[in-house]
Amino acid sequence: VISQNWAAIDPSSAIEWARSHGDTPAFQGAMTGAINGWWSKDHAAAEQYVAAHANDPAGRQMAATLTSYIFSKDPERAREWVAQLPDLDTRRQAEHVLVIQMAVNDPQTASQYAATLPADIREMTLTGAISYWAATNPAAAGEWIKGLSGPARDEAVGAYSYILLRKDPNIAAAWAVTISDAKIRDKSLSGIATFWLNKDPATASAWIQNSNLPVADKRRLLSLAPNG
Repeated sequence: VISQNWAAIDPSSAIEWARSHGDTPAFQGAMTGAINGWWSKDHAAAEQYVAAHANDPAGRQMAATLTSYIFSKDPERAREWVAQLPDLDTRRQAEHVLVIQMAVNDPQTASQYAATLPADIREMTLTGAISYWAATNPAAAGEWIKGLSGPARDEAVGAYSYILLRKDPNIAAAWAVTISDAKIRDKSLSGIATFWLNKDPATASAWIQNSNLPVADKRRLLSLAPNG
């Protein structure tokens, strides 16, 4: 509260004071209060300052903090501001914050938004949105994923199958084998196999052996069994 009130009076001094705390426990609360207080007083100035300084871990955290606050007040403005952040890592982190906040109330809209993002930003954000949606309404999430194609679909299915595996590893595996990207598919199948072989080794082994996977992949997955 103190830093937020200070920022409303002298924003630059409040921000510099908060930044000087670096990674100390006081940093997060002080920075949040200072940034939010400044934005409440002067949207454009706060946004410009943060964008210009968001090129290191502290600056990226500052951008994520502001993203969250702007979204709570004006979601559309938050989306527009984040899209203009010049630093890729900062934008990736801020988009993730944005999408997760969207997903809390509307995971479908969050997923649709994440799917439109550039490839170098999309994977983490889409994975977050799909994970949230699949945990709350797996049927709806699955139907929506069926309409995707290309890399976005692979990323979505990877996240979706991970959420499904604890409820029904058979269905999770059936989804995972449809992933086109070999790296994502192997990662998903390995996670499913590890869990399933521990939970129900007989059923898991039978599924792997009867699948249409290449022999080398079957051997690799079977080797993940506890006694493999």
